[in-house]
Amino acid sequence: MFNLQDVQTKERLDKAKEGIDFILKLFEVAGQRQFPRKMTTHYSEGKMFTVNSKEEIIQSCVQSNFLDCRINAYPIHPDDDIDAGLVAPTIIFCDLDISLSYNDEVELLLQNTLNKIKHTFDLSVDSSPSAVIWTGGGYHIYLIMKTKPMLIYPELSKLCNPESEVSKEFLRFCEKYFTDNKSDPNHNITFKSSLLRIPGTLNYKRLNYEPDTAEVRVIYEPIGEVGLTMKRGDRLFRSFTYWCMDFRRVQILKDNERKKVIRQQQQRIQRYPGLKKIDPPKKYWWVERLLERQIDRNRYFCTWKILAPYLVTIKQLSEEEAYDIIKEWLEWCSEVKPFENMDTKIKSGLEKAYEFNPISLNTLRRLNVNAKGEYRNILNAIEK
Repeated sequence: MFNLQDVQTKERLDKAKEGIDFILKLFEVAGQRQFPRKMTTHYSEGKMFTVNSKEEIIQSCVQSNFLDCRINAYPIHPDDDIDAGLVAPTIIFCDLDISLSYNDEVELLLQNTLNKIKHTFDLSVDSSPSAVIWTGGGYHIYLIMKTKPMLIYPELSKLCNPESEVSKEFLRFCEKYFTDNKSDPNHNITFKSSLLRIPGTLNYKRLNYEPDTAEVRVIYEPIGEVGLTMKRGDRLFRSFTYWCMDFRRVQILKDNERKKVIRQQQQRIQRYPGLKKIDPPKKYWWVERLLERQIDRNRYFCTWKILAPYLVTIKQLSEEEAYDIIKEWLEWCSEVKPFENMDTKIKSGLEKAYEFNPISLNTLRRLNVNAKGEYRNILNAIEK
């Protein structure tokens, strides 16, 4: 068993300081201000806190025994600036998780990703514009981009996901593009969640079964041309444009399918007048009450089985309107207990929401009995 006291050494502290200097240098090259910035450690239990200096980063690493020390790739920005697309995507973050494949396959994926970066920007073989970090559980690739906020490309803004904004979608696109869609699928990158592990610190999960691989370390430093640009007409711009166009095409197809289902429902009601005996708003009164209550668990179940189909199928709201309502509810519930991967789970719930009605209150009660009280917190919220 690994002894945590072993990490409290001068050697570990010196390595962490070197790692902090390395990360801060990346921020400088990316043209970012260094502070204030969010950070998290093993002992903060995933909760982010603000650091305002290099000394505060060091202190946080020491207090956490150098375990799971991560700092955001972007400084703190007001939410309004992020939503408005005023933040430039200057650090591209690719996550290659060793748990997704065998070790030799991860090594091959790493080399293929680095080669694709060089090919995309027509770089020489000797150039290494990316920083590569061994995280203890795989590799992180940090690529510096000399970009402005992506809203300078109005043609992309028109094609982009209306629930997002272009710069954030560009971050997500680059990770998928450079890794050929082989990056960690659970890595839903945003400006607020781009957490970089600090070299010289330790990956807690690896300590007890592979302590020799637990140290986060620098594999490659950027060499040669650092700070790559994207221009109209180049490979990256064209590929991102096609990616946005494909997203828009899928959205149009889904919207047409949703309208078709609603039209078929209306036709069935006209053909069978008896279907009108049930008043959906009255039948689902309890869903509106649920939206007025905070719950601390089973929130994805509520999103998928109750809220998404209720808002889309029963109330016939657009996916955008339903998304906003569910997100507001989940953010409110997050005050009780944080809810991870919110955007992804809302979109997953809305994806096929128009294909079925929300479960009934009787069905919810029956599921609760069969699951030995698993959904009692939902019923308690409704019955308050």
